[in-house]
Amino acid sequence: MPTGGTIDMQLTNNTNTAVYYQARGEDATTERRMLMGGESVVLRDLPVPVTLNAERMDNGFLELTPMSSQAGVVEVSLDEDATPLDSNEGVLRVQEDGQIFLN
Repeated sequence: MPTGGTIDMQLTNNTNTAVYYQARGEDATTERRMLMGGESVVLRDLPVPVTLNAERMDNGFLELTPMSSQAGVVEVSLDEDATPLDSNEGVLRVQEDGQIFLN
């Protein structure tokens, strides 16, 4: 659940390649950034609703797996997609009420 209308989002890149990512919301947008394989980053105080777009630098398939460990924090694991024909296309949306949707 968001706290005070914002969330922190921790991204962990479990792939062997760099991943480009960008968080977009109604009130704020981050620049497109790169996260190297094996690294993590925390995006702080993102106003909700917010959408995270992520794509592998090598154009390989990417699976986003969200987890919520505590109020106001969403952990997102970025992994190589073992089932590339599913509907997970590297887009994650967090609603104002804390619901998370993948596309």
